Amino acid sequence: MFVFKKWMLYIVLLIVLILTAPDIEAHERKVQQILMSSAETTEVVQVSLNENSNLTYHNIFVFTYTKHNRRVLTFGALGMVFNVGG
Repeated sequence: MFVFKKWMLYIVLLIVLILTAPDIEAHERKVQQILMSSAETTEVVQVSLNENSNLTYHNIFVFTYTKHNRRVLTFGALGMVFNVGG
């Protein structure tokens, strides 16, 4: 008989968080949506986290986030990216 311990649940949860952490492209798409929704014109906005020095991507293995001018702009976990800063 298999006995399920509490620490096993934590290990499984940690593995799920690591495997579903969003990548840099997901954050680029979310930042692009934020910029396009705030733009008053219908111009096309292209965002690249590799080239923009004010916009940085951080991967903490279980979650990811981007910062713009030292403020958190997006947060990602479980395969989803959320807008947390304006």
